[in-house]
Formats: sequence, C-alpha cells, structure tokens
Amino acid sequence: FGTGVKLGKAVDMPTLVGPGLETPGNTNCGLAAQVGRILQRRPMPVYAQWEIADALLHGSGGASKAGSFADWRFGEHGDDLYRVRERYRCRGGDSSSHSGLSSDIEVEIEICKALPTWPKAVRDQEVELDELR
Repeated sequence: FGTGVKLGKAVDMPTLVGPGLETPGNTNCGLAAQVGRILQRRPMPVYAQWEIADALLHGSGGASKAGSFADWRFGEHGDDLYRVRERYRCRGGDSSSHSGLSSDIEVEIEICKALPTWPKAVRDQEVELDELR
C-alpha cells in the first residue's frame, strides 16, 4: 500500500486506499512532478494510477473530497478502468516541441485516473468490508 497520510474512513481502517482516503506518498508526488514537467514541453492526455493523478491535479494533499471514493458508484461509469477524468491546466510546450506551442499558451489536458475497485467489490457483495482489514 501507499506511504501517504490516511484520511477519512481510512484513519480507522488503514487498509483502505483510494482518492480521498490517502494522500499521495513522496514517490508518487515526485512522479507527478516529472509528468508535470513533461506536459509543459509536450501536452498530451495522461493515464495514471490515482495517486500520481491526484498529486498532479491537487498537490501533495491529494483529492479535495475526503472520503468520497469510499462511496463511489462504479455502475454509473461502466467498466472503464480510467473512470475518473479531470482537467489539468498548464503552460503548453515550447517552440521546439512536437506540439509547436509557445510556452505562454495555457493548455487544458485530460488526466485519467486508474482507481482500485474495492468499493465495487464490497457493493456487489464479492467481499465484506471487514475482510479488507
């Protein structure tokens, strides 16, 4: 599991992981910083595990809605692994990049988060929440 600080329901049950239940750890924050630097030179969609996506989008504090992931309604979004998509704004590429954008142009980039599916498994009665302890 991650090395971030537990939040919300995960404070009492540390084995729970997901956005709003844990902050991204230092390694994931470092990876997010690298992704951010790459996006400044070459804007492109990003597909990432939730910890890296949250660090990129929200900083080291992670998702802004603590506990919301634990109550996620997976059926509303189909079986898409990257069911959460958010927009990230940054200054787009430099003139030497493939995109040809100048560094003074702000671009909006789609960030797609891969999420753990334990809330769906609990909801579908495939596992009891207490079994995750």
